[in-house]
Amino acid sequence: MAERVWIAKYFAPAAVSPGAAGLLDDVAELATGSDARIVTTDALIEAVHFLRSDPPETVARKLVRVNVSDILAKGARPSEALLTLAWPQGRDEAELARFAEALTDELEHWNIQLLGGDTTSSPGGLFLSLTLTG
Repeated sequence: MAERVWIAKYFAPAAVSPGAAGLLDDVAELATGSDARIVTTDALIEAVHFLRSDPPETVARKLVRVNVSDILAKGARPSEALLTLAWPQGRDEAELARFAEALTDELEHWNIQLLGGDTTSSPGGLFLSLTLTG
């Protein structure tokens, strides 16, 4: 079953907020007083969205940029981020350090503040998700 079909069949019925737009867009709009905030999230999964052999710096940049593009497409500026990271058990910590440094550099480039998220280990490949607001 295709991703869009899954969304329409299983998740769109729960998306009753006007800002969800029926889950037909990559972003949601949150009304906050007189302003609106845009929120988006994208996941990257090893062997699906990137290869194990890809440099961690490349993966970090891709993670930020796929989300930034969603925010910019709505005419907003990215501002805050939440990171979810499931780091593979036994993978070299030096790779994690390289990923973290590149992620920090990329967030700073876009003037995005990392607010928090969730960090855990993975018995399989690397899993990443970034949520951005703008």
